[in-house]
Amino acid sequence: IQAANPNGIDIYDIEIFHNELYIIGRIDSIKGLQRPGGKSLGILKFNGLKWDSLPSYPGFIGNVDSMRFGRDLCTYKSKLYYVVNSDRAKLFSLDTFGSTNLIITNTKSYCCGYNSLEVANNKLIIGGVFDSVMYQQKASGIFYYDGANFSFTKNKTLRDIGYITRRNDSQYVIVTQYNKIELWEGDSLKKDITPPNWNGYGTGYGITFFDKFIQMADSANNYYDTDSSKWFPAINYIYNQQPVNAGPNKGIILNCDKFDGAAEVTLGGLISGKLYFDKDSNCIFNSGDIALKDIVIEFNNGTDQYYATSGSNGYYEISLFEGTYSVAYHLPGVKSSIKPCTAINVTAISGATISNLNIPVHPRMNRNLSVKLNARLGFRTRVGFTEQYVLTGANLGYLDDSLILKLEIPAKATLVSSNVTPTSNSANVLIYKFYNLAFREVKNIYLEFSTSVNTSKIGDTIRFYASVENSSADSVIENNYDSLCQRIIGAYDPNKKQSFPEGKISSGLKKIKYNIQFQNTGNDTAYKVTVVDTITQKLGLRSLRVTGTSHPATYSLRVDGNQALVWEFNNIMLPDSHTNEKASHGFIAFEADINGSLAIGDSITNKAYIYFDYQKPILTNIASIIMINPNQNSIMTISNTAHNQLALYPNPSSGLVHVQAGQQYNQKNVSLYNSMGQLMGHQKLNGGNLTLDISGFARGIYFVKIEGTELSSKLLVE
Repeated sequence: IQAANPNGIDIYDIEIFHNELYIIGRIDSIKGLQRPGGKSLGILKFNGLKWDSLPSYPGFIGNVDSMRFGRDLCTYKSKLYYVVNSDRAKLFSLDTFGSTNLIITNTKSYCCGYNSLEVANNKLIIGGVFDSVMYQQKASGIFYYDGANFSFTKNKTLRDIGYITRRNDSQYVIVTQYNKIELWEGDSLKKDITPPNWNGYGTGYGITFFDKFIQMADSANNYYDTDSSKWFPAINYIYNQQPVNAGPNKGIILNCDKFDGAAEVTLGGLISGKLYFDKDSNCIFNSGDIALKDIVIEFNNGTDQYYATSGSNGYYEISLFEGTYSVAYHLPGVKSSIKPCTAINVTAISGATISNLNIPVHPRMNRNLSVKLNARLGFRTRVGFTEQYVLTGANLGYLDDSLILKLEIPAKATLVSSNVTPTSNSANVLIYKFYNLAFREVKNIYLEFSTSVNTSKIGDTIRFYASVENSSADSVIENNYDSLCQRIIGAYDPNKKQSFPEGKISSGLKKIKYNIQFQNTGNDTAYKVTVVDTITQKLGLRSLRVTGTSHPATYSLRVDGNQALVWEFNNIMLPDSHTNEKASHGFIAFEADINGSLAIGDSITNKAYIYFDYQKPILTNIASIIMINPNQNSIMTISNTAHNQLALYPNPSSGLVHVQAGQQYNQKNVSLYNSMGQLMGHQKLNGGNLTLDISGFARGIYFVKIEGTELSSKLLVE
């Protein structure tokens, strides 16, 4: 189906009737099929060979077409029923002989809102604003039709019913015009199930039943338990979810953020407990034990791995498919642990809850001090500006210990402020001393540095070095040092993702550092900021380490869908940049180890989604790393003569593709074609190079061509 006007197509429902496919909505044209006067087609049907449209209802009074704004289709007793909203709402039936009959017309009130149809109790349920039903002044917004006669619900309130979803032959849910949700049984309102303190956003995108749960779109508390009459959040919450009515007790979710397509909801087993430092080694969580925050916990059934994260009180929870799982964790900075308790295994059962699967941690009694350095702008800094940095030291050893930190400042950077007075400050070296740090106690030093326009220029790089000075006999040497390399820039994007290293790498990569920056550039305070970052399987999720954040007291971290990291900054109270530019920024810094090793041509690319309160997400740039052959300038040379070459890497790819050609092709158009020869897009070469983003393309074979030349290359999108 193709609209004559890109804004002139709305499809509201699809139904099979009499071995034909029916589509209802507002559709301008379909492959040349157009009604006289350019009227909307309204309802289309397809018999497997050709498309056709249903004509307007004969004898229709008025100058508005009766097929305008079709809303819903429903098969009942060998007839197809459909609702349209033209000048007044109307219900039609279509029999197997193609005869159309007008069943209901709204006689008084103009209506162009929502209407809905469903079948329950062996009757057709009709919802919508109808001030009368065949001149009977008894309409209630919901009524029934048995194919010959109408009957009415006990609740006679006149309102617009926008959505009806059936659970079984007796129960169904309706959504009213004000996005209020009601559970009905028989012909009576059973209960109001609208979530408390909810603004009504989202239900227009879908609501459905699954088992004893009602699921609705885009709400923090998006499941309702009909047994306990309580709302609760999904463990693996999906942003921009769109539940659809797939039949009794079958939940289907459409989504455009986490995955592209549809998924069926299943009932899992809920596992929860605490991850904690077992100070007295008795394998029981009790007084004196220490909860461990932001630790990734892995559940492995021998085939697949699933992940949860511990919160500020050490609490975690995860919903798992049925089966037996081994449980493991990685404590960042701790090289090895003593395990006096038995190995932890758990068996998940659908619909069952295990709420006391506590996980004790017993690190070895060795010295273990660490240091990390992060910047608000990550691996960039602005020339002439004062920027913010965080130097973090921690005691990861079991015993109380002192900590001496050393920070070496590059010559082009000038110290502006430090919230902790250094013990020593000379020759661009800062020394900080702390005493009697307990296990996992952290010290944050907030610093400001500037780069002068007199001594620096755009494109220069500067490097800070941080170290633990009293590292003698430390059991984990690799976390005693950290460095921060920054490129000096001019303007910058306030919502950005960076990696270190970035771009082309040749060998020896063991881990990647990431920095995500966000800024409230709106016109009011942001109460909540949510950052979603989907991690590739090429990174070991269990090795994830959060190394710093601008707002450590307000955030929580969880793993959604086994791959997406979700940071939530609740009550962050982030001012807008017009009110307080300096305080309007935030950042997240984390790192993870490479899962295995990268081969030549492998790449790691991803981006972050940043949500300010309930606004649509802001997408960052794509942070990209590509493994190259150090002896070659390109990965794949398709055409290579003395002066002509076209290279694509990585290939295959599902994200960014780097295109390299000779300098002589600068400013020429590079075009991308699908396997049918259709042009998918084009872009100019800049200095003989460019980067194509194919993350939204379907899998298949494509062709890259430099226009006006014979250079072309095959690209596989995976």
